[in-house]
Amino acid sequence: MNKHTMRPLVAVGLTLGVVAVTAATTGTATAAATVDRVSVGAAGAQADNVSGGGIPSADGRYVGFTSNATTLSPQDENLVADGYVRDRVLGTTELVTVGTGGKASGGLVNDVSADGRYVVFTSSANDLVANDFNGMSDVFIRDRVAGTTEIVSVASDESAAQQRSLDASVSKDGRFVAFTSFAALADEDSSSSNQDVYVRDRTAGTTQLVTITRKGGEGGGKDPSISDNGQFVSFTAKSKDYVKGDKNKAHDVFVRDLTKKKTERVSVSSKGEEAAKRSFESQIAGFGRYVVFTSAAKNLAKGDTDKKVDVFVHDRRKDKTELVSVDSAERQAKGPVVTPSISADGRYVTFHAGEDLRAGGKVTDSLYLRDRNAGTTKPLNNRIATGGSVISGNGAVVVFDAIRGTVVPDDTNNLRDVFAYTR
Repeated sequence: MNKHTMRPLVAVGLTLGVVAVTAATTGTATAAATVDRVSVGAAGAQADNVSGGGIPSADGRYVGFTSNATTLSPQDENLVADGYVRDRVLGTTELVTVGTGGKASGGLVNDVSADGRYVVFTSSANDLVANDFNGMSDVFIRDRVAGTTEIVSVASDESAAQQRSLDASVSKDGRFVAFTSFAALADEDSSSSNQDVYVRDRTAGTTQLVTITRKGGEGGGKDPSISDNGQFVSFTAKSKDYVKGDKNKAHDVFVRDLTKKKTERVSVSSKGEEAAKRSFESQIAGFGRYVVFTSAAKNLAKGDTDKKVDVFVHDRRKDKTELVSVDSAERQAKGPVVTPSISADGRYVTFHAGEDLRAGGKVTDSLYLRDRNAGTTKPLNNRIATGGSVISGNGAVVVFDAIRGTVVPDDTNNLRDVFAYTR
């Protein structure tokens, strides 16, 4: 996913739509930071419709995103949402929701592999691969190097899903893809109509159930995030049958070890106390040690004194849970905090807060970067980010959505666009 450690972003001349970000414009202390617009065509053409859902590669060079625009690629003639990958070094934009023959079919980008080669996306099109007759949304993976497109949301015997599949996450090398499906794609899920999480091993050609209970049945779940090596998958579920002692009757965040065939709950306090309220929006970092998530519970970590949604990081090695939606003085954000993202090493966490965490700040929607090692929290914008944000695996690039035309000087389309903030 966006959690992979790779070489630093190559410093080249990004001339189109790039603006230097200073303390005067965003409140950050890093004068060398830059922001460039990602949702543009190869020749710099602005999008003529909304764009969003940006996902960076491990070093931030490549950014996958979805757009309703028709001006980003000459291949796009279908008048529906399509997925693209922007190469921020070469300044190229590639249409990726296409079949092996290159025909645009539409779809939503879900994730990008570490090196940007593989893109997983969801599409209801029936012409991306042969024999796709289910009439449902499926999960596909595009190999940008080989120019091939492969369906992922199938059973181990290659039989098609008979219900919709969506919301995919890819391992570092593109071999493993986690996704959710309402279809029964494994023997343990032969009679269920719940939404469950699966992992497709593209090398072995197998599909296994992730949301499997202690008794061996399916328990339901969603929002998967897979580790770099494909061994661990975090997900959200309400079932009480994954671990012993689950009595809160609320959604929790779990991690499944696909090698040891064990599931643990991570939305717990450092003492192992279960969350008093629901937890969700998880992302697993790097090789699976850290998991970031949001929760409305106030009994998970010290310093959480309100009943609003906050962001936490659970260290699976030390069994410690930390409140990270705080300012540099460890004061808790008073507004709801959402859409967290974490770097591969677990050091950096980004989140949106409904309160300005700077001294004397006002209530607003701002994007922040928490450095867990330094204990600091810095704003990355001046109330310009309006959609979800994702940090690259190396922690150097944060991709976000924004509507304002003041992020870069040549933004005149008055539409939601995707931007990349380089620290």
